[in-house]
Amino acid sequence: MSWTIQHPETDDPTTTHHLSRLQSALEKAKKKNILLFASAPDIGASSRTQLSNYYPFGRTSITGMFKIGAAKADGTTWGWSGNSDMIDFILPGHNVSLKNDDKIYEEDDIPLTGSSVATALASGLAALIIHCVRLGALYNYYHFKGSDNKSTHHTADENTLKAIKEFEIMKEAFKKVSPEYTDKDKRLEVETFFKKPAKDLASSTMGEEEKWGTVVQLARDLVSYNSQTQVGRGH
Repeated sequence: MSWTIQHPETDDPTTTHHLSRLQSALEKAKKKNILLFASAPDIGASSRTQLSNYYPFGRTSITGMFKIGAAKADGTTWGWSGNSDMIDFILPGHNVSLKNDDKIYEEDDIPLTGSSVATALASGLAALIIHCVRLGALYNYYHFKGSDNKSTHHTADENTLKAIKEFEIMKEAFKKVSPEYTDKDKRLEVETFFKKPAKDLASSTMGEEEKWGTVVQLARDLVSYNSQTQVGRGH
């Protein structure tokens, strides 16, 4: 959700009705275990009370929703992202440019700034993580099917894939991507975590089995054993 909606100062019945519909939709999505990513409103320094008027970012009644802000090139929070205490993670969101080999219309090829950019990157990262875990689970399913060593090697399975789609487990995976994460430094160090695996997978000298091993290791690194054992409880 790379956008925010500000509640007007006056209680307009129509606006209140539609915001109530939005609240209901978010609650239904949460019950279905859908990961939710909300952009900071980019209004500069603000109190929690001020931000509570911005949907969905400021809605504290919606638990289990990632609140994303923009980071500058030096890794600090972009000043307009608002109250950093309310932000869960920051990702690039200041003068962000496409890679040189990406194709786009020339008129759209300009650097972009804002927490909406960071929110798109956060949801994309979550999709990449889910994909890595899915591939790891598929490999283990077919490779160790019927094997007596299943308990030893089965580091990712159907339960692991269910787990990574849950808010708390994905939040844990995000923090595994950035082991230096703190309440004061909420950067996601994506390049540091994925650089070596990406290099290995792109290598022409590494065999297919070794590449699958790299993916399985990623799945193991992203979802801890303790997380796997807690999957599905209450679902």
